[in-house]
Amino acid sequence: GRYSPEEFEPLSSMRTLSLAYNDLHSLNQDLFEHLPELTELDLSGNPLTTIDHVTLIAISSLPMLKVLRMRSCDLTEVPEKFLHTPRFLEHLDLSDNKLTAVPQELEETKNLLFLNLNQNPIVELDATSEKYPGFPRLRKLQELHMCNMKRLTRIGAGALAGLENIQRLHISFNPKLRVVDPKALARPDDIGETYDWPIVKELYLQSNNLSEIDSQLVSRWDLLDKVDVSNNPFLCDCTTQWMVDICNEPVEMKGYTFYHLNAGHRTLRCLDKYGHRPERDGAMLLGTLIGVLLAVPIMFGIMMLWRHGHLSCLGLRGQDVSRAFYKRAPADENYI
Repeated sequence: GRYSPEEFEPLSSMRTLSLAYNDLHSLNQDLFEHLPELTELDLSGNPLTTIDHVTLIAISSLPMLKVLRMRSCDLTEVPEKFLHTPRFLEHLDLSDNKLTAVPQELEETKNLLFLNLNQNPIVELDATSEKYPGFPRLRKLQELHMCNMKRLTRIGAGALAGLENIQRLHISFNPKLRVVDPKALARPDDIGETYDWPIVKELYLQSNNLSEIDSQLVSRWDLLDKVDVSNNPFLCDCTTQWMVDICNEPVEMKGYTFYHLNAGHRTLRCLDKYGHRPERDGAMLLGTLIGVLLAVPIMFGIMMLWRHGHLSCLGLRGQDVSRAFYKRAPADENYI
């Protein structure tokens, strides 16, 4: 029979809805009209590709939404105003999509606590870049996942500065990630003279391609509850002596732990200004010095043997050699 759309709420008590893996390309704008209390929505595995206007309206009609999962939806971007209406959103999963940059529209999520960007083809994060910008200001975000990103190579200075209250940071299993700038998390003050760092509780940087992790990356390492930096090809020199893990290079330290080197009071050194390793130069200099010290007495001994005529085996004695170079002048009076 007839009913009033304003009063007919057959599913008013529903809190969780999964539409995952249903081959949906778009959502009807009135799809959630009778779900006013829905707090959790899963759209994962649907080939949305782009969030069109009607889909945007549909999701925006859920003012109480707290959890939104859009994993593996082939998304290339997040449209403007998409995250404006669900102001209570706390958990957002955009993993395994085709995002090439951090969506700046995330700034609209004023209460976001958890963000998953795993498996997106982002190449780098740079606070000064328009193509690969860092994170916008997400004051309440506590947990970030950026793992299994096959193209990620670099996280620049200030790229994570917008994460003022980040507590759990997962940046792992990124095979090309070689650089995490020491000031990646540092937030400058208004005049840029001093910096503030968030108090990170859990840090996961395992299985990347990092040769070093700067001690300034986190302001208070002593406040960390969990840290994993394993399976990185660390370079054992003065920049990483503060750490405790396994060395990959130089070759003479491969396989040693930083703990072992520290327990043996081994002082690690960096390359000199010419790009050479001083510890290797020392061995060369020592060899040269030994060679010189051995050569001096040998030469002295040869000279003494020569002067005393003990080199007759060569066909000449000391005096014979002198005569070979001296001939008396002729007695001819006309010879001048």
